[in-house]
Amino acid sequence: MKCIALSLTVLFASLSQATANEPAKLTATTFRFLRTESKTFEPSTKEQRPATVLYGVFAFRHPGPQPLKFWGFDPPSKEGKFIVRFPDYEVQIEGGWQKVPVGYCGTGATAYALAPDTDYFLLVPVDHPRLSNTTGIRISASTESGEFWSDPFKPPQAKK
Repeated sequence: MKCIALSLTVLFASLSQATANEPAKLTATTFRFLRTESKTFEPSTKEQRPATVLYGVFAFRHPGPQPLKFWGFDPPSKEGKFIVRFPDYEVQIEGGWQKVPVGYCGTGATAYALAPDTDYFLLVPVDHPRLSNTTGIRISASTESGEFWSDPFKPPQAKK
């Protein structure tokens, strides 16, 4: 009997460990693509050129009951804009969703609280080359509690 109990304990421990590596899927009241917006960053040295990033602007609202901390380099603006750091991307391929591998450097990132039941505009880079040849995209914004996934949207057209 002790052997069965020990085996079940080991089995449940391994199952909980496997699911502990997957972030919890959280549900937002709103997380939908609205438009794109470009932002140019000035170089920090004379040798560099200005860099322009194409952001997807998403309407976002989470239901609470408390603020959730999202990764970013700056707090939300007075207008409610917040540039999300470390998003995950999925692209729609042949009717299924496939994760797009992206590497990140987290130097300088901080967790900022976004209040519940408050409208925000989340800005997420959408100019990654792997996002252009697909019929649909969805992105995630991660918190300490899990991750929110956007509604699927069509890839933005590159501006010429």
